[in-house]
Amino acid sequence: MKRLLFGPFLAKPPSPPVDVVVVPRFDGFDVKWRPGVATSEYNLDRFEVEMAPTSPELLELLGESGSTMHVQFYRGVDSRCAIDRLQPTQAFALRVRCVNRAGVSCWVGADCETCAVPIGCGGAGPNGSYAWDQTPTHVEITIPCPSTLLKPRDVELSVKPKHLQIKFTGEESIGSGELYGTVLCQPGDFEWELRDSARGDSAGHRELFLSLEKDTRGGAGVSYHPEDQWERVFLKKGHAKIDRRHMRWLRDGEWRPPKDARCADEVASALPGMNFSEENQQTVKGRDGELDDWGRDWGGKKKKKK
Repeated sequence: MKRLLFGPFLAKPPSPPVDVVVVPRFDGFDVKWRPGVATSEYNLDRFEVEMAPTSPELLELLGESGSTMHVQFYRGVDSRCAIDRLQPTQAFALRVRCVNRAGVSCWVGADCETCAVPIGCGGAGPNGSYAWDQTPTHVEITIPCPSTLLKPRDVELSVKPKHLQIKFTGEESIGSGELYGTVLCQPGDFEWELRDSARGDSAGHRELFLSLEKDTRGGAGVSYHPEDQWERVFLKKGHAKIDRRHMRWLRDGEWRPPKDARCADEVASALPGMNFSEENQQTVKGRDGELDDWGRDWGGKKKKKK
């Protein structure tokens, strides 16, 4: 009550927020922060969150005013908010400030980019320069080779615990740089081969296939939980993160849990959103049509034969 009565007279301009954290998703951001030091017990503080696009595609679409166009996405008393309905791999300049009747704080900014939608359990490099996938123990990278590269001797490969360097005929590939995680790099820990491209439009072209073994010796060891996997291969700017909450383990062309999952929890973490029943399925009566209508079709054929 005293804030309402005396706020207009005794409130003071607020301190800026601190510890702004932005967690990206493929369709938006989860943003949180902590209020700054209180400047008056009579303050009635609120927060504002604004964003401006910084990705070249959006700036070209918006024209000259795009880089200075900050749009308000949140105003309220809570020190967190969710920003939704964005597109994958778009970059923004986000800023947060505190406001009250006596004035406003300075802005606290953060650069952020929405994640890419996972392709299986991996993704792609800038402009499709490489494709990658992963299991709980390995990372696989496929890089299209220059049309002039035909033999393994044209490839120079250097693998270190946190760094990968690939050169094609002396020129460094974009598939080089500091790695997101740590890999094993002794002989036998990684494998590579030069093979014919699997892409239908690349007849006669070749690609480098590389399999790196994750270093899982520390911590909890091998984990199947999506958030414990790599969010990208390289740390350098322009190599998009994937939204790990939407990745799925791919087996033989279908979404399945890892074959060596040790318990129901690891299966559940590999297939988020899957429902599990404690009921003994061996005692549950089945019915036709449960799996892709196979049973219904089979039942129909049986009736026709009678």
